[in-house]
Parts: sequence; structure tokens; C-alpha cells
Amino acid sequence: MIKKIFCLIYLSILVLNCSSFQKIFKKDRDDFLFSSRYKETQVFFIHAGTNSQVNGEEGTIIHFPSGSLLGENGKPLLGEVRVELSEYYSNADILLSGLSTTSGEKSIETKGMIRLEVYSSEGQKAKINKRSPLRVEFKNPPEPGYEIFYGKKKEDGSLDWTNDSLSWNSDISISPTKEKAQSKSPSSESEGPILLNEKEGFTLYNFGWINCDRFLNFSPIIPLYLNVLEEEVLKKNLEDRPIFLLIFKDINSIMPVYTDQSKRVLYFPNLPPGKKATVIGWRRSGETRWLYWKKDIVIGEEDNLNPEWASHTAKQLAKLLKEIKPIGSEKK
Repeated sequence: MIKKIFCLIYLSILVLNCSSFQKIFKKDRDDFLFSSRYKETQVFFIHAGTNSQVNGEEGTIIHFPSGSLLGENGKPLLGEVRVELSEYYSNADILLSGLSTTSGEKSIETKGMIRLEVYSSEGQKAKINKRSPLRVEFKNPPEPGYEIFYGKKKEDGSLDWTNDSLSWNSDISISPTKEKAQSKSPSSESEGPILLNEKEGFTLYNFGWINCDRFLNFSPIIPLYLNVLEEEVLKKNLEDRPIFLLIFKDINSIMPVYTDQSKRVLYFPNLPPGKKATVIGWRRSGETRWLYWKKDIVIGEEDNLNPEWASHTAKQLAKLLKEIKPIGSEKK
């Protein structure tokens, strides 16, 4: 009896210790707030030598024609490969992952973004065979003017979007991952360029950050300035600087803030007067808290905005950002 009681006590201590270790080493999702690692990655396994298809949880479909994947040596991959996919369709996922929708200082409207990478069985990054490219179908059907943009990493770590596939470059890693069952299905892909239509989707020539967008050509346009202390703008550590975004109410477009030529003044360029929008900002406040500010505006009614910060935990901040939704976003 005594031996049995001793064993039960020992097992209880062991379980408690395991739970404690898990709490210490297990990363909470909010620890990755405003990074590409916030959104969980879906993982699929397909065979590179056959026509295959991957279906994302949120509606993205990726078509892999036979011979579409190349190794680092430029030779076609055969055998099993690992496909990693993250999908960004909701305002919340875009905001919480630190993403925005601009090309240079020009606003673009998105139908959805994805992050797509493929790895060989040896762990090497695959490349797309330009003679037999991939195709992607986004969850939201595209309208006239939409095209593929690729994410390009800027000096401050944020992404800028370009519709020039030749200038594309991205080296941002993503995690954590969630394993998916192998997905294969035959299709009727053929070599050569593939034009967009409702059934085929868009042709892909590069992996990395991929966005379905169109340019927004506003006229007239005006700037909107932010009154932020110069010492905040010029902080050496980029993570300590405040981040600001402008979110249009009736357009799926999120604009980051820019600095003027002196690098000391923050402003949003090329805005259409009369449009309703929400301006938000955040910055770290110690190791566990964030300062956050939000203001609903009509563009053109104010020339300068003064952020008024309030302190929140990461979970509270994530909840507040999830509440920001474009008008009619539930229907899209």
C-alpha cells in the first residue's frame, strides 16, 4: 500500500514538472505578434514528378504541374517534397502578422495574400520551373485589374509589394507549423505561360510572399501627418519605434506610414479626401505590454493627428485589432 502511494506521489510530481517545463518552453501565439510567425503554417506533402494540387484551409488552391519544381542545381525534383502555406484573407490576420498593402507609396487593394515555400526531401529550397510554372487560385475571385504582386523585404523588415517578378526577393522565415495529410490530384496542366481565367487562377513564377492586388488610382490626393516625437522616430532599435497603419473603411487596403526625406517626420501619402479610414499605432512598453492608439477619421478633415496611447497586454491588443474590419468584409 505504501509503495502504491509513493508511486502515485512520484507520478504526480513528474506530471507537474512536465507541465511546468511545457509552460516555460512552449511559445504562446501572442509572442509572435506583428511578425510573419504569428499565422500558423500549413504543411503538405506532394510528389514533384506528378501533377498535384494543394488545398489550403481558407480556400487557396495551388496547382503543381509535373516538372514545375526545380532543385538548387536547376534540375527537376522528383520524389516527395514539403509544401508550406500560410493564408492571409482577414483584416485580423493581415494586421496581427504586421503586413500592409502598398507598392512603393501607392495603395493597392488586396483579394488575399499567401506565403508559399517548397522544400526538397533534403531540406533545400525549391524553385519554380519558368517553363512549367505553378498556378494559384485565391479564395476571393479576382476582378479586372488584379494581378500577382510579390513581397520584397525593406530595410526596416517590413514588406513592400511589387508586380515585377524579376525584382522579387524575400528571406523571411515562418513558423510554427501544423502537419497536413499528403494531397495529390491529377490535372491538365501544360507547359508554357498560363493566362488568368476563373478556373485556372494566376501563374506563379516565384515562391515567398504572394499577393492578389490591383492599384488604387486616387485623384485628387493629399498627405496626412502624425505628430510623433522625433526621438521616437529615430530610435536605433527598429522594434522600439512606433508602427502606424491607415485602414480604409470600404477598401481592402492597409497603408503603412512613411518618413519624409529628413527621416524625422511621419506621414501617410497619396490619400483620397473624403474617404473614411481608421488610423492605428502601437509600440512596445517593456517586455510584456504594448501601447496602442486608434482613431476613426475622414481623410482631409484633419492635417495632423496626435496619438494618445493606452497600455494593453498582447492578448488585449490582439483582441482590439481583430475588431477592426472593413465595411462589408464579412461578405467577401
